[in-house]
Amino acid sequence: MIEQSYQQNEIMGHEKGSRTIRAYLSQEKLADFNLVNPYARKLFREYLLMEVADVEGGQFPTGGAIMLATFADHAWACCDRALNFDFDKAKQKIRNALSGMDYIAAIEAGVYPHTKWTTDGVTGCLVSFHCHAVVWRTSKSKLRRHQAKIAARFKPVHEDDKNLPVLNNLKTIKDVLKALRYLTKMTLEGYRRKPSGTQEHVPLDAGHHYRLFKFLRGRSLFDAWLAGGKGTEVLRHAKIAAMGAVHAEPMSE
Repeated sequence: MIEQSYQQNEIMGHEKGSRTIRAYLSQEKLADFNLVNPYARKLFREYLLMEVADVEGGQFPTGGAIMLATFADHAWACCDRALNFDFDKAKQKIRNALSGMDYIAAIEAGVYPHTKWTTDGVTGCLVSFHCHAVVWRTSKSKLRRHQAKIAARFKPVHEDDKNLPVLNNLKTIKDVLKALRYLTKMTLEGYRRKPSGTQEHVPLDAGHHYRLFKFLRGRSLFDAWLAGGKGTEVLRHAKIAAMGAVHAEPMSE
């Protein structure tokens, strides 16, 4: 009898959890612009790409350099069973590092299901929060010099990680749009480090998704985004347009 009651409570708990998850992920919750809602991400992505594609607006250089910078830090790594990432503190660190630059950036979680990590005495798999930023300047050499200048501010998650932050050249506006689309993606897959130091995509199970969902569901989509210089106006216009579109007319599937 006790065992049957326990099983019923467990089933009810799973059903309640499923309803909660579906509510956060539903299209009806689009207007909340929650960080875990895929419809909100899709809508914001649409207006961000439209804003950036308008190169005639003068926001992006036609003769300068545009690069994708990736930032990771040992302090941003935590165990998936004891997630304690501070968005505001991390964003301030990035703003300090990119002071005086033009950029648009987003923070995301990278889950490593095969890498053990301990946080506050709790052991689970590694979640490495990191930031991708589209940065533009008058030349690649200036960006490379800035990379070298700020490298010491970021401690690698793994001892063998080198050249942080990482810089990749974006040669065309198509490359820029592709990079920004990448910034708006959901965390659907995890990563596994290879002996060479590179990494590959691996599937995540329901537990990984649920633990990350529980941690992120209290955040706005825009809590994960930041910008500086000319990027500030680009991000602001995209945010206003996306929020305005929600109230203008119902979204279709």
